[in-house]
Amino acid sequence: MIEANLVRDLTIEHEGRSYHATYFVEHGQIHVKTGAKLFRLPLTETPAPSAVETLLIGLATDAAREASQSSRWAEVLTGGSSPQ
Repeated sequence: MIEANLVRDLTIEHEGRSYHATYFVEHGQIHVKTGAKLFRLPLTETPAPSAVETLLIGLATDAAREASQSSRWAEVLTGGSSPQ
């Protein structure tokens, strides 16, 4: 079991990039800081490190999707082909 109020760091590698978060557990919640963003996750049967890792992978996947869509639309808006 993870100790409450103990601040921990977690770094993961996902698709060749590193992602870092700092987190602690308090009052049944996991408090996560990654970059300038703060998140609170409910403490469940999933261990806190696994929950934070899943959050980081989700954020990385969303960022990659947004970048891909932005570049496609930038091409469309500058007279390129239509989005796929």
